[in-house]
Amino acid sequence: MRLKIFAMMMMTALLMLAGCGKKSSDPAKQLMADYAAIKDKLCACTDKECTTKLKDEADALERAAKDKVPNPSADQKNEFGALESQVNECARRF
Repeated sequence: MRLKIFAMMMMTALLMLAGCGKKSSDPAKQLMADYAAIKDKLCACTDKECTTKLKDEADALERAAKDKVPNPSADQKNEFGALESQVNECARRF
């Protein structure tokens, strides 16, 4: 399980580096990138304080997503759902 999480984190990091500082003009893509970055930080947390802070950030981003992308596509829902599952899995560690 840890190997899977590590592999996902590495893959996400590589994808983020490919964009290297570029902000997307597509709000859905930008939200996904921001949420993936929070997920990576959350999964790297080593204590409850860090986990709580980043989970709160993830929750706030989820609420903002509903305003910024009111009608997401099925693919966007699936992608966000996968990220959300990973965030929740990492948050449960502490």
